[in-house]
Formats: sequence, structure tokens, C-alpha cells
Amino acid sequence: VKAPLSPKVRVQVRMLLGKLYEARGDFARAAVHDAAVLIDDEENDAAGDGWERCQKALEAKRAAEGAVQPRRKK
Repeated sequence: VKAPLSPKVRVQVRMLLGKLYEARGDFARAAVHDAAVLIDDEENDAAGDGWERCQKALEAKRAAEGAVQPRRKK
């Protein structure tokens, strides 16, 4: 029988996954895990900080992609 994870263990697992994804540059997945931690623990500063870092990184990535436009041939 599979038992659900306790909230404390779930927070620890999600924090670890968020840190791993952030370290490898997958900011979208890291932000999902940080947000999930905040659902279980609204006062978790580390998850809030991680989520903010990921949002800034994703915004910078979108801005960089928007700034690079292919040249049109004449």
C-alpha cells in the first residue's frame, strides 16, 4: 500500500527538486517545485526566494529571445 508523503517530507522533496532543476538551468520546472512548497508552507523563505530567482531568469530568457531576431534577406 502506498501512503502519501507527509507535508514535511513533501516540502523537503520539493525543495530538493527545485534546487536541482535550478542548478541545471531548468527554471520553469524549478519554479513549479518552489510554488508547490509555498502551497504547503507559505512562510518558506527559501522557496519564495527560489521562485523569485526563477521568475527573473525566465524573464531574462524571454527578453533575450525577443531581442534576437533573424535578419531578413534583401
